[in-house]
Amino acid sequence: MYYDLRTDWHNTGAAPYKGYQNYPDRSDVNGGADLGYRLTKNIAVTVGYRYGQQYQQQFTPDITSDRHFSSSDYQRVLLGLEGRLWPWLNVKIAGGPDFRDYNPNAAVNDFHPVKYYGEAVFTATITKDQSLTFNYKQWQWVSSTGLVPYFDSTFALNYHWNVTKQLGFDLGGKILEADFTSGNEVSGTAPSRRDDRQYTISTGVTYALNPHLSASLSYAYDLGDNVLANLPATLEPGYRDFNHHLVMVGMQYKF
Repeated sequence: MYYDLRTDWHNTGAAPYKGYQNYPDRSDVNGGADLGYRLTKNIAVTVGYRYGQQYQQQFTPDITSDRHFSSSDYQRVLLGLEGRLWPWLNVKIAGGPDFRDYNPNAAVNDFHPVKYYGEAVFTATITKDQSLTFNYKQWQWVSSTGLVPYFDSTFALNYHWNVTKQLGFDLGGKILEADFTSGNEVSGTAPSRRDDRQYTISTGVTYALNPHLSASLSYAYDLGDNVLANLPATLEPGYRDFNHHLVMVGMQYKF
């Protein structure tokens, strides 16, 4: 996975770039293997191992005097379960310890912490035309604004209904959280004193005009919440709270 936001870097300490946000490149690369054992015809347990590296590009001295960046190597041991628990429920889940080795310039209290990694997908078939899907992931990641790592959490639930052969309906909810409090960068803008959460409710309809062309209309409401409500006024804890409405119209052509 590689993120390149392709933005220019500017010194934000003076006009005309006050308020400008610099974004460094970041990436995650890993590899490993899994072993599985079938408990029953439909259920298997798995054991996996991953070795990987997370890369956080370091800002140059002319951009900031802060030399922190959060690149690290890691090893993961994963225990999993996958298959069909019941005729109507499929599951795939894996999780376990994540052993980190941070570079000496990382803004962390512990350069060799043990974190947690977990991901899962549950799919329930309610009827032949209705399904309920739950997605989950939690892992240690690196910030798009540099300097400190954070613990990233995603919980998403989506209901889908094929009303007719042409018409589909979706209703979903999602919780996202970015917790930076494992870092120790508490001077200046104090990026480690940050824990942001977003709640999203969404709905939409899709209509297949023919086997190749479909149209969609959807709506999402986002509520942003700064979890660390006891921050001092100098860090402006309220500015991270927000409301966001998004209406989308789309066309898709398959060939």
